[in-house]
Amino acid sequence: MNFLDDHLTTLLRVAGNLFMELGQLNNAETMWRGLISRNPEATEYYDKLENCLGISKGNNFIFLKYQ
Repeated sequence: MNFLDDHLTTLLRVAGNLFMELGQLNNAETMWRGLISRNPEATEYYDKLENCLGISKGNNFIFLKYQ
């Protein structure tokens, strides 16, 4: 990643977290899906998306389309 990509990623992460704190889960979902498309190896983004969608970590049989 270059300098601008790093900053965009940081801004998307901050926005996603802020939207979650404000209860604006639809907006937060958009941020996390964008981050997943930029870096699909980052498991933290999937965890945050699951939180936005109200998915429990205890269920091992959940199938989601992250697109």
